Amino acid sequence: MSERMTRRRLLERSAALVGGFVLTDLPARACIDGARVRWIVGWSPGGGFDTYSRLAEPFIEAALGAQIVIDNVPGAGGRVGALMLSRSRPDGRTLGILNGSGFLWDRAPGLNPTADLARDFTVLARVCRRQQVIIAGARAGVESIYDLIALARRRPLVAGITAIDSSNFASLAAVTDLLGWRTEFVAGYPGTTEVILGLQRGDCDITSLDIETFIEAPALQTARPVLQITPERSPDQRIAAVPHLTGPTGLITVEPELFAGEPSRAHALAAAITAYLEFGRLFAGPAGMAQELRDCVESGIHRALRDPGFAAAARRAGRSIDVMPGAEVRRQLPAAMAAVLPIAPVAAAAARSIR
Repeated sequence: MSERMTRRRLLERSAALVGGFVLTDLPARACIDGARVRWIVGWSPGGGFDTYSRLAEPFIEAALGAQIVIDNVPGAGGRVGALMLSRSRPDGRTLGILNGSGFLWDRAPGLNPTADLARDFTVLARVCRRQQVIIAGARAGVESIYDLIALARRRPLVAGITAIDSSNFASLAAVTDLLGWRTEFVAGYPGTTEVILGLQRGDCDITSLDIETFIEAPALQTARPVLQITPERSPDQRIAAVPHLTGPTGLITVEPELFAGEPSRAHALAAAITAYLEFGRLFAGPAGMAQELRDCVESGIHRALRDPGFAAAARRAGRSIDVMPGAEVRRQLPAAMAAVLPIAPVAAAAARSIR
């Protein structure tokens, strides 16, 4: 069998393994081999976006033959870093990580989105979905979602967030609206680490975090997880007993009386929450990358994320991966943006209560 035929069969097999999507068979090391690549992380070190970037760094370096230099540029819940990335030259020398979920729903008048996922970036891969949990700080004095519901009937809840395009804001805005809670939002925390510190100090009653972040943060041992924002419960024993929101066994299905408004509206908003969490964390470059360069870099990043070594490193770090090729993300983007539309007016209303 010729080498050409062997490579072709390997490519066809790889396509089957990723759901029929064919990655371009390009020599990825040829496009930016030897280059120094600035990798922008729009959050402070130690958070989820930073962790995924550093886990993937050596594998992307190997796949592309490039030197990755991670640059943490925290501010406005990732917006500052995202703007830097979108305004960079599309030459493959500046890449980074984005909050894909946040860019999906930030479309409401008055929210002033500063970048557009489809227009201003070249999406190269999805690394993972988002799975979140609402947690209450020790000073809130609650043990369960039912205690929190009772507290919300007595007074407004204070929720800590990073920014209005962050996933923690979208989650809290949608869930507190579903439950009919009066909520005030405290914004401006540069990243997850600072939100956790604010919760510990008692600056806020609740926040929303990725489940993995909550499980791994020693500082959160006194906090209480009250609601998983997922279609199914996490199998991790530290959180498995905490109720979840959507899906056939979620609270919105089994205890609909807890939720405010018409059931049809509640289910539409819950479905929108599930849709935006699907886009999760994305690896991307600026818009305008030449197609050959884009395909080459995308192919290399996909191979890096499929590397068994990366999967093992993610497991050791307690991080889930759910890779989707960039071209498939780009294909699904219009439908996803339509699916999350019910979140926009809720987020716009909640943004007016930010202080």
